[in-house]
Amino acid sequence: MQRINDETYGVLKDAEKGYSFDYELNRPLLYDHAFQDWRDILKQLTVPELFIAGGESPFWSSDHAKAAAKITPHGEYEVVEHSGHIVMAEQTERFNQIMLEFFSK
Repeated sequence: MQRINDETYGVLKDAEKGYSFDYELNRPLLYDHAFQDWRDILKQLTVPELFIAGGESPFWSSDHAKAAAKITPHGEYEVVEHSGHIVMAEQTERFNQIMLEFFSK
């Protein structure tokens, strides 16, 4: 949705050096996570949980964050408008602000 700024892109490129992503190896994990029904697990969580979603994610409707928070005993959610799937890279300052507010409670 939004271009990742040069500083964030550089940090990501440096971090991934020597750690290539093997899609074939990771496909079962990705599919399991994507198609798993996590509602029974969310209901059992006993610590505060924060669900952050990009308002324009091409992968998941941002409604999932609100729904997940609603069934989690100590769940909260935040939808970041004008952001796609990788909120933390697309809107770094807003993401950090949300996290700091959550951790300061």
